[in-house]
Amino acid sequence: MSMQLEHSYQSLETAKRPTLANRFSASILSGSVLRAIGTWTRKVRRLSIKQKICYGYAVTIAIAMVGTGAGLEIGDRYTRQAREQSLRSHEEQRLLLDLQHTVLAVRAQQEGLSASDGDDLERVEDLLAQLHDLAAALPPISGAVTPAQIAQLRAAYDPNPGNGDLATRIPPIEQLYQAIDRQIEAAKTQERLANETFTKAESLRQQITGWSMLVSAAIAVGLAVYTSRAIAHPIEWIVHVARRASQQANYKLRAPEIGEDEIGLLATSLNQLISTVQQQIQAIQTTQAQLIQSEKMSSLGQMVAGLAHEINNPVSFISGNIEHSSHYIQDLLGLVLLYQQEYPEPNPTIARRIEEIDLDFLMTDLPGLLCSMRSGSERIRQLVMALRNFCRLDEAEVKRVNLHDGIDSTLFLLDRRLKDKIKIVKKYGDLPAIECAPAQLNQVFMHLLDNAIDALEGIGTDESSRKMPTIVIQTRLVEDNRIQVKITDNGPGIDPEIQAKIFDPFFTTKAPGKGTGLGLAICYQIAQQHGGTLEFSSQLGRGSKFCLSLPLPERG
Repeated sequence: MSMQLEHSYQSLETAKRPTLANRFSASILSGSVLRAIGTWTRKVRRLSIKQKICYGYAVTIAIAMVGTGAGLEIGDRYTRQAREQSLRSHEEQRLLLDLQHTVLAVRAQQEGLSASDGDDLERVEDLLAQLHDLAAALPPISGAVTPAQIAQLRAAYDPNPGNGDLATRIPPIEQLYQAIDRQIEAAKTQERLANETFTKAESLRQQITGWSMLVSAAIAVGLAVYTSRAIAHPIEWIVHVARRASQQANYKLRAPEIGEDEIGLLATSLNQLISTVQQQIQAIQTTQAQLIQSEKMSSLGQMVAGLAHEINNPVSFISGNIEHSSHYIQDLLGLVLLYQQEYPEPNPTIARRIEEIDLDFLMTDLPGLLCSMRSGSERIRQLVMALRNFCRLDEAEVKRVNLHDGIDSTLFLLDRRLKDKIKIVKKYGDLPAIECAPAQLNQVFMHLLDNAIDALEGIGTDESSRKMPTIVIQTRLVEDNRIQVKITDNGPGIDPEIQAKIFDPFFTTKAPGKGTGLGLAICYQIAQQHGGTLEFSSQLGRGSKFCLSLPLPERG
C-alpha cells in the first residue's frame, strides 16, 4: 500500500511539471510561432527606444509576477491536495481505531460466551457506515480506504450472534480485526505521504518562484545590455562619421542606418545633413567658379571694348590711307612710265640710280605690297569684330542673333590652334534667328570646340597618319520647333566609366593646371537657362558627339 501511494504521488508530480514545459516547447517549435518571430522582430525594430525600454521592463516585471503567481498557485494546489489527503487519512485512522476498539470489545464478549452488548454492535455498524460514507464522499486517492474495502469489512461482520456457533463466528471477527489493522497502517502511510507531498509542494513553489525571479533578472540584464548596445553602438558610429566628415571635409561618408527608432532617424538626419552640406558646398563652389568666369568675361569684355576702340582708330586710319596711298603710288608709277616713254635714253646718273633701286622690281612688287597691307588691316578688323562678338558686355541681355555668327567668331579665335592640323567641316542648315544671351552661347561653343581640339591633339602619330583629325559642326532645325547644334570629332572618345561624371562640377581628366572641370558643367547650366538641353554620346576609338538643343520662340 505504501509503494502504491509513493508511486501515485510521483506520477502526479511528473505529470504536472513536464506538462507546462512540454506545452511551452511545443508552442515555441510550432510553425506559426516561428513565422510570427520574424514579424515580431520587424515590429520591434520599428519601436522607439522609449517603447523598447518600457515594453522590455514590462515583460520582465510580467514574467516575475506571472512566475511568482504560478509558483504560489501550483504550490497552493499541491498543498491543498496534501492537506485534504492528510485530513482524510487522519479521519480514517480515527474511525478505524474506534472501529478496532469496538471490534475488540465484541470479540471479548464473544470469547466470554456472553451476549454482545447491543450498543457495541450498533457502534460497529455505525462506524462501518461512517467509513463507507467517508470513502464514497471523498475523491478516490491511491492507498486510501475504498468503498469496496468497507463493503468487505461489513460482509465479514455478522451482527446477529444467534447465527452459527462460536467456532464459526470468531474467525470472521479475527479477520475483520486484521483487515482493520491493515487499513490503519495504510492510513498512516497515506498520512506520511501527504506530509511529504506538502513538503515537496512548498519546495516546488519556492523553486518556481526562484526560477521566475532568476529568469526575470536575466531578462533585465539582457535588456540592459541590449539597450546599451542598441543606443551606444549606433551613436558611436554617428559621432565617428560626424567627426570624420567635419575634420576631413569628406562629405561622402554616411552613417549606418540601423533600425527605425530614434537612433535610426538620427543617422538618417545626419546623412541628409551631410548630403545637404555636400550639395551646398558644391553649389557654392560652382557659383564661385561661375562668378569668377563671369568676372573674367566681364573684364575681358571691357578690355576688348577698350582695345577694339583703340585698335579700330589706327586700323581705320591705316586702311583709309592705304587706299589713298594706292592711288598716289599708281599716279607716281604712271608718271615714271611717262618719263621713260618721253626720255627712253636717260643720262648715266639716272640710269645708274634706276639700276641700284631695281625700278622694274619696285614697279611690280609695290602693288602687291599694298594689297598685303590691305589684307592685314582687314584681318585686324575681323579679329577685333570677333572679339567684340564673343565677349559682349550685355551678356545677360537676351537678343535675337544668328548662331552661325557666334560659331564663326569662335572658330576665328581658335584658328591659331586649328591651322592645318585639324579639319573643320561646316554643315550649316537654314536657321532662323534665336533669342538668347549671345556671350553665354559663344562660351558654350568655345568650351565644346576647345575640348574637341584637346581630344584631337592627343591622338598619336600612328593614328594621325591613318586618319585626318576632323571636327564636324552641324546645325539644323528639327520638327519640334527646336534648333540643334552638333559638334562631332573623330578623337579617341570618352571612357564609359567616366561618362556619368562628364557634367559634374570640378570633374576633369586633363592634367593639373590645364582645366578646372567647370567647362562642361557651365555649358550644361547655360543650356538649361535657355530652356534647352546638352547631351553627348561617345564610343572609344570613334570619337564624341555633343548636341546642343535650344527652343525657338513661339510665334504669336
